Amino acid sequence: MHELHQITTAQKEFPDRLVLQPPTISRTLLVQALLTCSSFDEQTNLLFRSMSVTSSDLLARAVFVQNLTTCMRRSWPDIDFVVHGSHANGLICRTSDLDLLMVPGDIRMLPQPLGGDSGYAKQAHHLRVLRSFMRSADPLARLQSNLLQSRFNLLHISVVPMLGIPADICFPIQPIELLQRVSSLYDRLNTVYAPRIPVIMLIIKHLARLAGLIQSGPSQYFTSFKLYALLLHYLQVNGFAPALNHLMAEEELPPPLSSSCPLSRRQEISWPEQSVWPDSTAALLTDFFCYLVGLKPTLVTLCLASGRLLPRQAAQNNRFLDVPNPFKLGWNILHGIGRSEWSSFLSWIQRLQPFLNRAEHLAHGEVSIEGASSVAGIHSNKLAMAHLVRSKMESPIWGIPAMESIQLRSNCIKEHENKLIF
Repeated sequence: MHELHQITTAQKEFPDRLVLQPPTISRTLLVQALLTCSSFDEQTNLLFRSMSVTSSDLLARAVFVQNLTTCMRRSWPDIDFVVHGSHANGLICRTSDLDLLMVPGDIRMLPQPLGGDSGYAKQAHHLRVLRSFMRSADPLARLQSNLLQSRFNLLHISVVPMLGIPADICFPIQPIELLQRVSSLYDRLNTVYAPRIPVIMLIIKHLARLAGLIQSGPSQYFTSFKLYALLLHYLQVNGFAPALNHLMAEEELPPPLSSSCPLSRRQEISWPEQSVWPDSTAALLTDFFCYLVGLKPTLVTLCLASGRLLPRQAAQNNRFLDVPNPFKLGWNILHGIGRSEWSSFLSWIQRLQPFLNRAEHLAHGEVSIEGASSVAGIHSNKLAMAHLVRSKMESPIWGIPAMESIQLRSNCIKEHENKLIF
């Protein structure tokens, strides 16, 4: 009671210094706020602000990682946990999974590329120990977790009770210093060179989750990072974002390992004059989706290192989609995406296209709000974004008839076909 009295007194004496963190907005209130917006861009900005992490979110994640490290060091000295993924590359939001790298102090515990199965089995053993420890530390939480074993071992926790978000824990598959520098490179790209990427990516990820295209945790099919790779390639081709070669030259990172993107002389690395971003978010998304529909996946390579669309090499002919990872030799970022998954992805784009077209016309003043809403079967001043938040794509509230094909603008397709570099 005495402490409560002190806090109350401090609030009265120092109101300007006391910053109260606003609570997370509920989905109902978010829909109501979105319905008051007059444009798709206003709704986009509102959704981004509501989904952005707060200082309380960051503090809670930091405390969790620190406590986990402290407890594990009692039985495993020098163990450390390093934040990775969206929490380190500038694409973090309130619903982002917490990706952690389990870094042992003993270098012999690190995965060995040519060490056979002993290191792989040892990693799985320590992840099981970690899972048992977390369950015993909070038995009432009923921790739901799975140990996934594929190219590397990964402990997936469905929901961390004290955070309310999923978590993925694994051992580093590359030197931790290189992984941290790569995360720093992406962070600088997303926050300095192209600061609108987090906004666009949040909208894409949010819509993809509503449609069931992506889900929390790892997946061999579409993930948020795979969608980010497609978006980044589109931005690079159009001059909205620099090639990774340019950023690696400034960071003095080693050249990319992908043989399809040679880096012979550092003087040749250049980023052309940055193109002007479209004023409308809907226009950018529409052009992005048109670009993806116009792609011929089996004939080209989407090179993030050079920022170009390259002809497919014979070594990559077994891949339906080829997006080489510049920092992992032989790894394809879009591994697991086949013809059927890509077809479902294009069908998802078809459902989005009518809304984006109406929002784009509305931004240019070609259609009134009432006219655009009546076409979608929505009352005046109620745009699509609010209903995307409230319901899934298969819900009747979308008002979208089934479409067999999408009518693309011919100038959009011709423009992007000319960007194929041979």
